[in-house]
Amino acid sequence: MGSYHSKRNNINNDDLEAPLESSATDATKKEASTKLASTAAKGAATYFGGPAASKTVDALANTNAGKEVFNKGGEAINKIPGMGMAAKKLDDSGILDNADKAMNFVDGSSIGGANKQTGGSSSNTEVSSSSLSNNKKSNLVENLISTGEESGKESSKSNIPLKGSLIAFSPVLMIGFPILLVVAIILLPFTLLSHWTSAFSEFEDAIGISHEIGFFTGGIEYTTDDKNKLSFYKRVVKKVEEYKGDNINVDALKIVATYHVINHHNEKIKYNNMTDDKINDIVVAMLEYNEESDSYYYNGDKFRKELTDNLFPHYFPKEDSEVIEKYVDEVFEYIDLYYDFIGYNPNSSCSAIGSCNYKIKGFYIHGGKGNVMKDMDISNLKVRLMQTGISDGHNYGGTFGLAMPGEELIDFEKYVLGVAYAEVDTGVSDEAFKAQLVAARSYALARATDMGGFRSLKQEGDNWVLQIANSTADQVYCDPDKGCSTRQGQWQQVYSGTNVSGIPVHKYPLAADARARTLANETMGEVIVNSQGYIVYAGFTNTEQKEFERLAKSGMSYKEILLTVYNSGKRNYGARNIEKMSCNTTGDQCSQAVTGDYASWKQYQGPWVSVKMGNSGKTIKQIGCLATSIAMQVARSGVSTNVEGEFNPGSFVEYMNTHGGFNNGGELQYAGVTRTVPSFHYSGRVYVSGYTKDQKYNTLTDLLNKGYYVVAEVKGNTGQHWVAVVSTQNGEVTMMDPGSNFTSMWEKYNYKNTSTFTYFTLG
Repeated sequence: MGSYHSKRNNINNDDLEAPLESSATDATKKEASTKLASTAAKGAATYFGGPAASKTVDALANTNAGKEVFNKGGEAINKIPGMGMAAKKLDDSGILDNADKAMNFVDGSSIGGANKQTGGSSSNTEVSSSSLSNNKKSNLVENLISTGEESGKESSKSNIPLKGSLIAFSPVLMIGFPILLVVAIILLPFTLLSHWTSAFSEFEDAIGISHEIGFFTGGIEYTTDDKNKLSFYKRVVKKVEEYKGDNINVDALKIVATYHVINHHNEKIKYNNMTDDKINDIVVAMLEYNEESDSYYYNGDKFRKELTDNLFPHYFPKEDSEVIEKYVDEVFEYIDLYYDFIGYNPNSSCSAIGSCNYKIKGFYIHGGKGNVMKDMDISNLKVRLMQTGISDGHNYGGTFGLAMPGEELIDFEKYVLGVAYAEVDTGVSDEAFKAQLVAARSYALARATDMGGFRSLKQEGDNWVLQIANSTADQVYCDPDKGCSTRQGQWQQVYSGTNVSGIPVHKYPLAADARARTLANETMGEVIVNSQGYIVYAGFTNTEQKEFERLAKSGMSYKEILLTVYNSGKRNYGARNIEKMSCNTTGDQCSQAVTGDYASWKQYQGPWVSVKMGNSGKTIKQIGCLATSIAMQVARSGVSTNVEGEFNPGSFVEYMNTHGGFNNGGELQYAGVTRTVPSFHYSGRVYVSGYTKDQKYNTLTDLLNKGYYVVAEVKGNTGQHWVAVVSTQNGEVTMMDPGSNFTSMWEKYNYKNTSTFTYFTLG
């Protein structure tokens, strides 16, 4: 979570003579002071808690919360006259690095050892809460990360054993008197470190299961010799894999969060009490059966109800319904707070590529064929790469129309990323690359209708399969995970991998956190349609690709680029809109969240929190949920705005403040939105209070299918809060929430309170 501070330069005569050098010195002093704070904290942890606590400091330094602690420590050091320069000299001399390395060699025997104080635990955890605390767990939420506002508060509580000797502290003493002074500074806000390690203790189960399933952990490495913990984590993973074998996705983190809350309030329930059957009870509680699709999916409302009515009363038979509901809330709070702790934002675009359900009315095929009616509802869409052979002008080498040997079926969205990666040169603008992604997707879906023959789009068992040639005869695909190889020339086939015998490498694999993956995720499921809703057969050559880039550099968004290119010249195909299919991400998690993306905007966090809403005196932080949600949808739509510079909730509100965007009470006026974003028009609203859940879901789905951008009011008569709606699927609504990190709208907010859908259109 970001923290925004004003920057102030202290200018003296020397600064005026050499401002660049001074600026560099200030920056290096700040960096050195932060490093000094980290080293001193590690020294203190080594002294008080032993090597395990020292390693905890190392691990937690990789988290957002940890970086914030050390930044504050560095700021405290810089406020002491001369200490910033002293820190810089210590860093330049290499003393800080040497001290840090020395502490890594301190073992438990030299100071009595933290592990010897944990009731005989033999854990060799890289980061283990068992070596940090034997105290009874405090309240779940109260025991979590302290905010920056609490950094100056003292506390009598510490979960770190206070045992050791000054001999163990000798690596830190090597640094000399300045370090002792810094240790004193660090000890003043030492409660931060105490709360911090306590927070880690609370999240150990989440980190443990995340490590087992390969989920993002914020850089924290985790191992443990605790057989009961490991056995529990492995039972959870085994159960998840069993369901995955039946094409049912189960969230392991929700299972562990449920156990964690049970154990937190009933310590008699241990890891070994969570048998396969107990774990399965939690899984069954979260799954809903859909008769139409004959499949199971996660239902947040059902999960809450099952926990409240059945599971938790079993574990807490003496508690009343109000307490049970509080415990259930903690399950969802635990996950949300864990995401904050590791710096993971589930709303952010990332490297994971998902799957989509393609509801297709038909295709617009240029060249006199026009609209071709093909009413299809396509799920589990795969691609089979086909051969065109080596062109000799006659028979394409004799392999024309056969499947390429050694190539597996490819998930369609991965295929689209691979096409854009293969077809576009490196260094192209983001908007041009996104235009290529959408064009390639539209082209691929319509290709079989235009060409026929071996090119087909049809069902094969549980999958739909698109057959298309992997050459310039159709589209070139380069596996983003394996890279690809090919010979040069027209119709030359492209092979997956970079070690294909006798064939030169064309491109190497994309990095896991490559920008191209993020852009593919942002445009997942989007196709070009005409005014009748038919997918446009969006052919492209080098000419169109150059035009994509030219228009991108002129300031156009990818949607504006596509609607321009496919409405003019030889590509005058009547493109009317960019329509998004119903999509969901896969179980594969993001290797790196993208910071600053519109999906992660929050009304309570960012440089815009204090921006006033009209003449009301109220700020975005106080009443800006609707404005932030609309700003999210504007950014998501990709249209141009009248805002100069970076577009975000703050600049959006500031522009509307001078263009009739708010009344005197701070209420948003929709005419001001269009004055700010000319291509983004308020279309209407639907009041859905009193509707059943199905009626609300169907109403919302209909609006999304018509291409509207929707914001929803989700608290009804219990308050007022707005969110930006992204998609609907299997009874679930995906949102971008300016007030939390949740993405499931009716998991976070009771569907009964959803009162209004307000919708906008492009044009």
